[in-house]
Amino acid sequence: MRFSVPARAIPAVFLVLLVGCFRSSGLDDESPADMGPRLVDMPFAPDLPADLGPDLGASPETCNCCGHVVPRTDTAGCGGGICDPWCLHPFECQERPLDALCGYSHVTARQPTALPVLFGGDGECFCAEQIHCTPTVLAGGAIELTTQICADPGIDCDACEPFVEGVCNLPPLDEGAWQVFVNGEPGFMIGVESPDVFPEMGSVCISAAGEPGACDSPIWPPRTEEPASVCHPSGADAGTRVAIDVTLGCPSCTSFAGPCNVNVFDDVILVAPTTMDTVCELDCPPVCTERVDTCLTPELPAGTWRVQVAGLDYEGSLVVGGGGDPAVVCSSEPFPGG
Repeated sequence: MRFSVPARAIPAVFLVLLVGCFRSSGLDDESPADMGPRLVDMPFAPDLPADLGPDLGASPETCNCCGHVVPRTDTAGCGGGICDPWCLHPFECQERPLDALCGYSHVTARQPTALPVLFGGDGECFCAEQIHCTPTVLAGGAIELTTQICADPGIDCDACEPFVEGVCNLPPLDEGAWQVFVNGEPGFMIGVESPDVFPEMGSVCISAAGEPGACDSPIWPPRTEEPASVCHPSGADAGTRVAIDVTLGCPSCTSFAGPCNVNVFDDVILVAPTTMDTVCELDCPPVCTERVDTCLTPELPAGTWRVQVAGLDYEGSLVVGGGGDPAVVCSSEPFPGG
């Protein structure tokens, strides 16, 4: 499936959220610290065949372990068993779209970018899986990410993790707003900035677009829509990602959830849900049906954060690292099941 792209400008508010905040001020003394991109240590190599041996495709800093780029731990080269976890135990892979681009600051034009990505969410169970991501640049300011989740069937795990973290190694891209397809479906939009732009310290997490349902002709770009309410926990453990639920009161039945952008800077968590319209003719029911979009934050350091939602007159508080049993707080009456 591919997008329909109307000849209209991308909304200015959405572009600002894509590229983050580029003000001259930094974190003050009372703001949560240590924000910035978080990359995993063992990304896959997207452009190397899976059957390459340990030394092919290696660099002075890394080893190619049967298609996996692994940092060298010493100057002894790529021998000594460094590749055993990848070359002795074959992985089984299956295609799965990404759930989020999460934990990066910005993408700089004309430079390769290691983009941190996620599978998973609340209620999911993963154990030692890894992400395989192959990027392909398309015409018209678009890029395709072909993603798989790979697991070693011989591993016996005692515990679950809600997320699998990995990296998509993007090639150099020109400045502008880029459409991101994931396994052929609507995914994300990312802003690519000039090397002369120096962003304020912060972190971005973009949750993927939802399922189009019966309508399979999405219109790009996504548009902003005024939310009806927001619910989020009052607290969280330090170093965790927080799910924030935004309710839209009466979206069209021919639309679906677009990417949700969460921009973290200073002591602010700015949430911006979007909607994807479709080229679809359906008779929508006369009664409105609420839509709840779940937006994910990057990993948050300890501190007191102000939660804001684009298009909603609301500012909530989220205490990270404060201990206790956090409650769910909402801007208005919680939606059913909230």
